[in-house]
Amino acid sequence: MTSIRARVLFGALLAAAVTFTVLATVSYHTAKKQLVYHFDDELRTHAGTLASLVHRDGDRLVLEFDDATLPFYRSSPKAEYFEVRSDDGHVIGRSASLGDSHLPDEWGTPDAPRIADVRLPDGHGGRTIGVRYALGSTAIRIAVAEPRHRLDEALERLIQSSAWTAAGLGLVLGVLLWIVLRLGLRPLEALSARVAGIDARHLPESLGMHAVPTELAPVVACLDDLLVRMRRSIERERRVTANIAHELQTPVAELRTVTDVALQWPDDLDYLRRGAQATNQIARRMESVTAKILELARVESYVSALASAPTDVAALLREVLAAVQQKRLSRSIRLTEDIPETVVVSTDAVALRVVLANLAQNAIEHAPSGTAVLVALAATVDVVFTFRNEAPDLAATDLPQLTEPYWRKDAARSSGDVAHAGIGLALASEIAPRLGGELGLTLEGLALVASLRLRSATG
Repeated sequence: MTSIRARVLFGALLAAAVTFTVLATVSYHTAKKQLVYHFDDELRTHAGTLASLVHRDGDRLVLEFDDATLPFYRSSPKAEYFEVRSDDGHVIGRSASLGDSHLPDEWGTPDAPRIADVRLPDGHGGRTIGVRYALGSTAIRIAVAEPRHRLDEALERLIQSSAWTAAGLGLVLGVLLWIVLRLGLRPLEALSARVAGIDARHLPESLGMHAVPTELAPVVACLDDLLVRMRRSIERERRVTANIAHELQTPVAELRTVTDVALQWPDDLDYLRRGAQATNQIARRMESVTAKILELARVESYVSALASAPTDVAALLREVLAAVQQKRLSRSIRLTEDIPETVVVSTDAVALRVVLANLAQNAIEHAPSGTAVLVALAATVDVVFTFRNEAPDLAATDLPQLTEPYWRKDAARSSGDVAHAGIGLALASEIAPRLGGELGLTLEGLALVASLRLRSATG
């Protein structure tokens, strides 16, 4: 059963059925106790009436009984039965309905008579009362019995009325619950309709559902947040796709130009040789762009836990700076270092190297030629790497886009320049959280400051 409405309706009806059954059982036993009490009280009354009809006549006990006065003790389908005995067991009087039978010879007191179910002489079920009454210096014992068909019929009617009442209440409750659930689940149906109507090609900013029940509010909020993230992801994918095409457009055009000229003058061996060299350079540039794209894709899809181990991050940072030494010198960039001798952190050295290398390359490649780049490492409670380079063209509004893949401030910059493909900071921002770190980008005057904060230095 997958329907919430059906589940709730079934559960409510089941709970109601159990409740009705318990209440009906309690009610039946309470009513039965009252019916039996009144039935037995009638037997007590008859026994008391018979006791009042017994008197002493000399040495004899006499029952002044008249069939015309008490006709219900005659033999008939609804006959009642009695038997009066002296204390020594002598029968003083008995009803004609008994015939040759006797009532049980078991007695109680007027305050606590002996009452029990018996089989009557006519074979039907009945109830009998046995009472011993004191009469002067002697005592009499009176037994009265009545058929219990009236009691049984009353109990049967009670059971039937309880069953019909429970069935009627169950039916009414079922209808009311169905109506209430239909009205109560309308917001859920509306939510389902809104979600079903979403077009992946044109995602809305939100579901547009504001007045929703408290129980659905977290679901709607999560779906709205999901829509925002999906819109951003789709927009990002579209932008990435366009940027990839843009990155490859120039080298492809250059390849076509070189080959078109080579085909036009196939006998110019010197041009063919230079064309082959140009083609090789273009292919290398395309290979670098493709490698960067694949590297970013691998990082974005990487979900495995990184392997942490004690790492001297100060030594690692110096190795990263040594690797970009040639590029720094070619652009006449001055490097200022503020790095302690040793700082040990438990981290993944390979992943951290990728982040630091991209931050260093970004600082050196985007700093204006002839300017200075500051690289610092501070270790207190946290470990903070800082890369500072001049960035006169950047504005505060550009900072959120710096970690977007392929975004570049200068769109006219050569697409074939892999150094400026706009992937370095994107890689760093993807890996930093997986290291338990935080990447920050701020502007200080005309300088861009990129900082990577790692938690808990261990030495």
